[in-house]
Amino acid sequence: MKRKFDHDAIAKDIQGRVLRQEQIAHKYKCSRNVIVRVAREMNIHIGQGIRYTWNFSNPSPELAYIVGMYLTEGTIGLSHTTRKPNQFIVCNSSDILLNRVSDCISAIGLKPHRRKWYTGGIGTLPKSSVACYSVQFVRWLYDVCNVKNAIPAFVFDSPLDNKLAFVASLIDGDGCVQKNGTIRMRATQDWMKQLPDLLLSMNIRSGGIRIARILDSGKPYYSVSINRMDFRSMNGQLYCHDPEKQRRILFGKEPPWSSRIHKS
Repeated sequence: MKRKFDHDAIAKDIQGRVLRQEQIAHKYKCSRNVIVRVAREMNIHIGQGIRYTWNFSNPSPELAYIVGMYLTEGTIGLSHTTRKPNQFIVCNSSDILLNRVSDCISAIGLKPHRRKWYTGGIGTLPKSSVACYSVQFVRWLYDVCNVKNAIPAFVFDSPLDNKLAFVASLIDGDGCVQKNGTIRMRATQDWMKQLPDLLLSMNIRSGGIRIARILDSGKPYYSVSINRMDFRSMNGQLYCHDPEKQRRILFGKEPPWSSRIHKS
């Protein structure tokens, strides 16, 4: 006689990613083949939790931020079997930035997964990452950005809030803010060629795109300079995760308060 198992309870434990496969089998007194069968029936990937479904509906600042983070700091992993995109990962030592990415992933209806590990050595920072395992979303991101070679068309057609969130993510990822507030963006991907046009649509001045240097691999290293005064005129709508970058963009060398104490 064939035994019946509580498939919903087994699926919940698989999605929780707390118990290993053999532990779940021991808990329900079944074989590991039953766990695999339940995972297939419920469309669950063992070891990564449920395959969250996602469909592009409306652009948002959170989605624009994720797209910008993919172009700068993000990585897309490929399936070992199909060699197709199946996970989006951002690795960084800043918890503030990763918390922002996690919040954005949650805001578009998906579940972020956090991980932290230590590489060892004196003075080394702990490495952290946030990942998203929605196959639909990851493949959409991979295609719409043309494998990091294009800024998606929906960003150009979006309201100013979305564009600001996108530019903020670029600054968070690969941007450098000098002491006088000048912003410099540098990258090797071809999406940089479209950045001056996007800034122009926001009425933001830039020095245009130039090739900073040619790398040993022969690839050009593009550079774009952005004037901070345009962001300052937007009353601080641009928000960077790094407080020092944010202060330099808004106030340049001079802070909004006096650092000196005048004696009477």
